[in-house]
Amino acid sequence: MKDAYLTLAFTVCILLMTVPVAIAQRIDEPLAAYWLQFACSQDANQSASGYCQGAIEASYSVMEGWCVPKDVTPAEVKRIVVDALLSASFSPPEPAAEFIWGVIDSNWPCR
Repeated sequence: MKDAYLTLAFTVCILLMTVPVAIAQRIDEPLAAYWLQFACSQDANQSASGYCQGAIEASYSVMEGWCVPKDVTPAEVKRIVVDALLSASFSPPEPAAEFIWGVIDSNWPCR
């Protein structure tokens, strides 16, 4: 009986490994800064806070021309970006990445 369970478990594992893996597709529209602003304003919601922090990190990780000094921590960069996001007003949908890059460039310009 034990061998039957092992055989069944092995078969299920093999089947699960052969199932096609979903591949992420690029989204046609970039994340709008006002949606990120909403997520970053939800202090009590851990999921929204994690989304906010992750979106900021993802945006600045692909930023060209990173000139933030080495002694500035990622937490400091995120805090400055969140402060700027929460005080901004967005009428046309501005891409969040462009807003984040602009905040970082204005605080730590490349010379």
